[in-house]
Amino acid sequence: MEKHKRKGASMKFLRRTGKDVKTTDELKALFADDAKIKHRESKSSKYISFTASQMMDNPDDIIAIYKQAEKIEKIIAI
Repeated sequence: MEKHKRKGASMKFLRRTGKDVKTTDELKALFADDAKIKHRESKSSKYISFTASQMMDNPDDIIAIYKQAEKIEKIIAI
């Protein structure tokens, strides 16, 4: 039986600033409860960046999160 090594992955997303809590909640819901999610407003105050760090089993899991994030309105995956 082959063992899978879990590796930490960081994923980045952007959204325009504003009081769009639903979009933020949808993005956070893509990650495990133990994921570390940080957010920061851009210098121009036009965008909020989100950086999510989570342990992942394989690269396909990372791609799946990005594909799900693409479906969230106003989210830009980077």
